[in-house]
Amino acid sequence: MHDSNTPSLLTRLSGFSFFCLLTIACFTWFIWSAFNLISQIQDGSSVISFDKGSMYMLGAGIGLAILTLGGLYQGVMRLKFSTKQERVIRDGVIAGIIIMFVFPHVVHYPVSEIMKERNYYRCEKMSYRWLLYKKLIYTDTLRTCESLVREEQITRSSSGR
Repeated sequence: MHDSNTPSLLTRLSGFSFFCLLTIACFTWFIWSAFNLISQIQDGSSVISFDKGSMYMLGAGIGLAILTLGGLYQGVMRLKFSTKQERVIRDGVIAGIIIMFVFPHVVHYPVSEIMKERNYYRCEKMSYRWLLYKKLIYTDTLRTCESLVREEQITRSSSGR
């Protein structure tokens, strides 16, 4: 007999797949941004962009990965959690949330120090912030920063913004 309150296998797999995609997207965004930052610093690029907002994705990815595994275990496979497993899931999600809010600030300090050591300037006019999302632009010279600002103004005026 089928219980009307029990979601179908397709519904359970759809939810699991959705959380898998979100988890993969978080880790991909974080890894891509970290890789770009490290390669720009190592290459000594004239413009270095630090996407501080993407650093939040490490904690979000960890929390989502734990929730996704829990969803697979309990939602798809229909297994019950033991007390120890519930504690691990709870602590893992809490750790993911803590990492999500602490890690970007922990990374920002050494990046800022590395930029100072290498005599880079923070190009305030090209850096931007929206809520917690922040992207910082560093340039090797003030002239490079001014050039970026001019290019942005030309792009805005030609696009009708």
